Amino acid sequence: MVQLSINQVTSKQWTLEEDAFFYNQHNFQGAGLWRFKVDDCGEEKTRAILDESQLKASSLSFMGGFTGCQGRWDDAVRDSIQALNSARELGASNVILYTGSRNRHIYSNARRCVLNAIERILPIAQEFGIRILLQPMLESVSRQWNFLHDWESVFEIVDRFSPESVGFVLNTYHASYLSEIWEQLPGRISQLGLVQISDSLSLQRSAKRRDDCLLGQGMLMPDHRLRQLIKFGYDGWVEVELLGPTWGREGYQHVLEASQQFATEFAGAFEKTEQRSVKQDVV
Repeated sequence: MVQLSINQVTSKQWTLEEDAFFYNQHNFQGAGLWRFKVDDCGEEKTRAILDESQLKASSLSFMGGFTGCQGRWDDAVRDSIQALNSARELGASNVILYTGSRNRHIYSNARRCVLNAIERILPIAQEFGIRILLQPMLESVSRQWNFLHDWESVFEIVDRFSPESVGFVLNTYHASYLSEIWEQLPGRISQLGLVQISDSLSLQRSAKRRDDCLLGQGMLMPDHRLRQLIKFGYDGWVEVELLGPTWGREGYQHVLEASQQFATEFAGAFEKTEQRSVKQDVV
């Protein structure tokens, strides 16, 4: 059964306590945790807040940055191990990985840095039952922290590992530019670890920053695309992630209300599709 969550970057000016209170008030079942907020609050207090609000951690963002130079690879690996430890303490079964920029590397060497890092930290992730997730991102808005800008590059890495250990994130903002994923999904559903839904007023590959808007008011129409997922067997988290405009602290509740309404309708479409599938199987 699909569960609804919201990423903390959507309400980046709120404290973790405010996030938990209002996410719960608006009937979200989980929170996509942002490490900066967790660090500010502390792991022990964060876990207590999650338990009190009965929110689950749908993901933890982020670890990585493996393409730095002058010894930074080792630092990035150590930080990623810390992220995995945090995820275990907080009950997050998914940790999102950002590779780092190309820096001064050629592509093959940058990829090797990432592969070596995953191989180093993977035994720890497997011991904790945590899945490492990668995602391609539109180059113009992500080149400083991620050099994976197409699905082929992501799958060149993901396919080297078992789908239970290493998978990918499907974010509707980036997938709208990289549309070939929709044709590949039936054969890759076992590798899909997290779905993030966003919407945007415009689709420009040259955009220097994201221009997100309320779900359903933009051009991405994730409800139309994502209804295919249940047919392919996806049953993980659907996480709202809205970036770009400055909503302001006073505007976050409106964002949550609109997001929850859209996501509930979306989840309802999933449930109806499931019911139809069951009836067809019975017949």
